[in-house]
Amino acid sequence: YIKHKFDIKATNLIAKNLNLTWQISWQDRAGGYTPFADGAFLPEVEYKPVILVDASLFYQLQNLKFSIDCTNLFNIEIIDHANVPQLGFMLMCGISLMLEQNK
Repeated sequence: YIKHKFDIKATNLIAKNLNLTWQISWQDRAGGYTPFADGAFLPEVEYKPVILVDASLFYQLQNLKFSIDCTNLFNIEIIDHANVPQLGFMLMCGISLMLEQNK
């Protein structure tokens, strides 16, 4: 489980309707994991604290929102419980449409 976590998030207006959001997270997980290599389990290794940086860029055009999201910007290696490696850098793009309901 995550023993300690600290997040800082900031949003910057770059231009009209164009925003950039940054998030920096410090995570300290309790316990350790048992690495598996060359067909054998190795001695237990304690989890090390990690610093993760995410960024989101979005542009609002009337009822359309265009976005680009980057998670784990610096491709930090994270091992979750049960020796499961988490995804590294990930880039996602999207378009959202807000529909208004007639009253």
